[in-house]
Amino acid sequence: SIAQAESTGKWRDGQEVYDKVCGYCHEAGVGPALKGRDLAVDYVRHMVRYGNRAMPSFRPTEIDDEMLLQVARLI
Repeated sequence: SIAQAESTGKWRDGQEVYDKVCGYCHEAGVGPALKGRDLAVDYVRHMVRYGNRAMPSFRPTEIDDEMLLQVARLI
């Protein structure tokens, strides 16, 4: 899965998750732009966990809660 970290099974930080997972669509014009929209942390966390239309959901085994919180704060 694209949401699996490299050999360690852990992400370094939220920026790595954004770059390797979120940015794949959201920086390529496939998904809507995320940065600079001042999205609420809880909103981002909900969208990542449950998905929305074309956006898939990501389980805690793919993006753990701490990394998800970092991504949400980054956005």
